[in-house]
Amino acid sequence: VSLPGDVEAALDYGRSALESATRSGVIAYIGVAASNLSLALWIAGRWEELRVHLDRYAYDEVRSVADRLLMATVALWYDRATDGTSAPGLELETEPDHESLLAWRENYRLHALQRAGDRTAAAAAGESSVRHAFAATGTGDDFMHFWPQAVLAALDADDPAMAARLVAVVADTPDGLVYPVLRAQLHRLQAL
Repeated sequence: VSLPGDVEAALDYGRSALESATRSGVIAYIGVAASNLSLALWIAGRWEELRVHLDRYAYDEVRSVADRLLMATVALWYDRATDGTSAPGLELETEPDHESLLAWRENYRLHALQRAGDRTAAAAAGESSVRHAFAATGTGDDFMHFWPQAVLAALDADDPAMAARLVAVVADTPDGLVYPVLRAQLHRLQAL
């Protein structure tokens, strides 16, 4: 997504996918479409629509571990960004077994631990989320969501060595493998 029109088109596709999944009645399809739209609404900064969406498609009712993790994490991001007081809990019947899912779980933990006031553990969870995300897709896919948050958590925990390690993950990656959004974040985070 590189242009404002692309964001709107992506949201339209996401809404359409959720509508189709809902008509199908297949719970798995609904969960995937609902979680993807949650993330798209977050990225687009559509706070009101995101809140309504999260209320309608409660992440604790989603069966898929992947979709539940994603929706609970986005709900926690939303709650923290809007100074909410209803930090969502997250219970999983099974532990994630894929690097990408482990990254989402650790990012959820980062924010839950920050909310609880444990900056050191939050920073460690952030570093773990980056490690898992990088193992899953390099700097692609969901990495762009976790990495800046992890660097900021390390700085918040007054751990400049950890922050430097995390910055190096992107700084040491060949330019052609780094999304422009990460390159922009790199310059910002290096300046902190």
